[in-house]
Amino acid sequence: MSLVITDKRAERDRILYNLLPGDRGVIRAYQCDIDPITFAPLSVNAHLDHDHKTGLIRGMLNPLTNKFLIDNVDILRASIAYLLDPPAVRALGGPVYGLIGKAQIKKKMLYGPAGTLTPQPR
Repeated sequence: MSLVITDKRAERDRILYNLLPGDRGVIRAYQCDIDPITFAPLSVNAHLDHDHKTGLIRGMLNPLTNKFLIDNVDILRASIAYLLDPPAVRALGGPVYGLIGKAQIKKKMLYGPAGTLTPQPR
């Protein structure tokens, strides 16, 4: 006679993450159903995040947040420093603004923080 698993996720959580049935719900409730990184509401298919080196269960994240999460604190600190003080601003002697969004041809091309139709003269 084989064991029938009625809740595959609970069994997977038990095997992979050492969680008890309902632990996902406890984490989600503790986080007030919010992604702790983006502060967006957690999606129905939120991911259980864990540290890949230690196995530490960290929380629930939306799929895209989890996908782009970097597990290396030194890289995160360097990324923050880069965003706060971009080298191109210093190299060019001040801020230069290009296209808003992904750099590709669009129906409506907007430039810089004001969203102008033409780039700022240089």
